[in-house]
Amino acid sequence: MKRMQVAIVAAGLLAAASTALAQPPAAPAPDPQRLELAREVMQANGGAEALQAQLKGMFGAMSKLTRSVMPADSSPQAATITDTLMKNMQEEELKGAAAMLDDMASVYAEHLTTPELKDMLAYSRSPTAQSIRAKMPAIMEESIMHQAPLIKRMTSGAVKTAVERTCAESHCTADQRQALNAIVEKVAPSS
Repeated sequence: MKRMQVAIVAAGLLAAASTALAQPPAAPAPDPQRLELAREVMQANGGAEALQAQLKGMFGAMSKLTRSVMPADSSPQAATITDTLMKNMQEEELKGAAAMLDDMASVYAEHLTTPELKDMLAYSRSPTAQSIRAKMPAIMEESIMHQAPLIKRMTSGAVKTAVERTCAESHCTADQRQALNAIVEKVAPSS
């Protein structure tokens, strides 16, 4: 009987611990004045429209990068599928732009002082900041393309490990494993 009680208490503690781990502790509400300033900073930086433009640039670059490493003998449908996947991922991300900005404003308000937020707002409204903001989607896209070789080298091991796990879980045939490894080598060459 005592073992059963200990087991029940242990199970209850584990359940409570997992619930506590799954839900981050609620942060205290940020100061309303700082939160409003942070929201003004978000709007001065282009708001949801600027975030959406950056996301579009990022997904456009990812689509180009993915197509550039596809095997030469890939079907035309493979490129279409890749483009469609990126378009759908982009659309899902774009839906959350306003919520992402609101979350960012809360984090800014939590970590930045009122004078820091005021300075940030003044800079965000400046001609220099506006010029930089207009150039960011192109800079982001070009940066992703320039970093592609480094990204490929860094992710090679992680992708190969993922293929091995996938094949173990899905019981790949030798041909399927070889095809997946060929794709990995093309996307993230080991040399």
